[in-house]
Amino acid sequence: MQQATVVDVSPEIAIEAAKVSSEKSIPTADSLILATAKFIYATLYTQDNDFKGFDNVVFLKKRFRSISSLPLSIVFHPSTPLAF
Repeated sequence: MQQATVVDVSPEIAIEAAKVSSEKSIPTADSLILATAKFIYATLYTQDNDFKGFDNVVFLKKRFRSISSLPLSIVFHPSTPLAF
């Protein structure tokens, strides 16, 4: 069962990404994601505000404002060793 498709960044995708990043002032990584989705006719589902307002994007409203407002939060601190 195929769960993902890897898409090479073609010159056309790179040029579109650079144009979008420059014109819309969004980060380069986000513009690459957006341009790639556009070139493969995909709909992008996200909660990232950088993608709001683009044609091939469905913006999903966040249900919680922060991790502390989740019903259950488990936070691991990298400096604390875990014991099992």
